[in-house]
Amino acid sequence: METPFSDTELITIPDIYCPFPSQISPHLEHVQRHTLQWIQDFRLMQKEAALQHYLASNLSRFPCRVYPNATLEELCFIDNWVTWITLVDDWFDDSGLGTRPADMYQLYQHLLAILQDPPLATPQGPLAEALADIWQRADSLTSSAWKRRFAQHHADFFAACRWDAENRAHKRIPDVRAYIENRRNSVANPMSFDLLDLSRHVEFPAEIYESQPFQALLQVANDIVAWHNDVYSLNKELAHGDVSNLVLAVQYAQHCSLQEAMNQVCAMIETETRRFQEMVQHFPTYSAEVDPDIRQYLFDLGKWIRGPLDWYHETLRYVEVEYTERGKASSYLEQILPFRELGDISSPTP
Repeated sequence: METPFSDTELITIPDIYCPFPSQISPHLEHVQRHTLQWIQDFRLMQKEAALQHYLASNLSRFPCRVYPNATLEELCFIDNWVTWITLVDDWFDDSGLGTRPADMYQLYQHLLAILQDPPLATPQGPLAEALADIWQRADSLTSSAWKRRFAQHHADFFAACRWDAENRAHKRIPDVRAYIENRRNSVANPMSFDLLDLSRHVEFPAEIYESQPFQALLQVANDIVAWHNDVYSLNKELAHGDVSNLVLAVQYAQHCSLQEAMNQVCAMIETETRRFQEMVQHFPTYSAEVDPDIRQYLFDLGKWIRGPLDWYHETLRYVEVEYTERGKASSYLEQILPFRELGDISSPTP
């Protein structure tokens, strides 16, 4: 089934309701220098096109906005992971790999083997070696329980990305409900929320973290941030013939124009944002030992919702889009995957 979308329609993004304050870390310049050196040390970007694509993204501003109170060491660690997961996302979305579910499975099985204590595989290639470095450095910043949850959230992320790949391979547009459910993992927010715990030096007991009120609040925050991303990345998805976007799912379901679908998604964001505010206001009270940390965490979640919106106005990642034939790799992608055949841009698209 061919997608019924046109990339010639001019789309305007309405004002998005977001009542939370803007912040940015004072460590931005140090973090930028550190990550650029880290990228070079692990050979993640060697050709000029890859480096220029990275610089145009202003990627370090993202973690500095969503974790503004993290220490310099924590921010360097977080920014390295953000860079790493963005490279994974680029390979999934901007190459033929994103339409080859079996090859994606081979890739993420290797990466998940590294996210074990001890690792179950020797890292192969720059992408895996960089992940091994991140995993090893996490030992000094957090607990073994945190690392297990972080690893599980990566497994959930890879499974969700494979679901997207199945849809791409079969030119299948998911229904809105199924898309929203899968998007909660494919957007990588669960790992990002784990990093919020790390940056705030909190690890809530399981009876709090796994409780219905806490998980419901995380889910609403996740949806809001995921839908923000779909709004701003729509142009990128259209350029690559990608069906993995809430605006496109709504358009297909409602048989409406892209602009009408965009307006509807932004209205959904406002509804969920107001619901988030209400949930925070009525969140249960806990003991004096843990309740202040919970209140601070809820406030930080609001900053997490605001941070990406500010970054979308500072990055060219979704503005300077390279139009490619469906299933073909963008010119800025490096051969950094564990197995060279996975990154073969001449591999046929199903």
